[in-house]
Amino acid sequence: MFRGQLNLAEMSLGKNRRFVKSLYYGLDLEEKTTSFNKAEDATKEPTPVIDEYMTLDLYLALMNKNFKVELQLGTKLPREIKLGLYGKDPMGTDRIVFIEMPYSLVNYDLVKDTFQRIYNKDFEQVENRYATKDITP
Repeated sequence: MFRGQLNLAEMSLGKNRRFVKSLYYGLDLEEKTTSFNKAEDATKEPTPVIDEYMTLDLYLALMNKNFKVELQLGTKLPREIKLGLYGKDPMGTDRIVFIEMPYSLVNYDLVKDTFQRIYNKDFEQVENRYATKDITP
């Protein structure tokens, strides 16, 4: 199994939106959690708070090519797969979404298959940091 932090911001916006939707609605992913956060005060170090009014559809409508999209596969937290999206809305509010799940064989295979189907690439073909191959979940 591959471990790395993949930068997806250079991929097409349409494919990134499809990938996010696929993971968000991926019913077969084990122990998946999602969260929408915002940080409004850009004059100092922003402290994200839960954005209880945000939905995936609203977030995807705000999302543009300047949003940062990262897929972490067992890197910063070795037992976790995490998709993070970060960007500013038109009012300057930081908008953050996390889709997180355990780094298990089932989740890894589902994320990998979804990634290959949407991007037509393997994990190893994308710019990454902390890349290693590991056979244990």
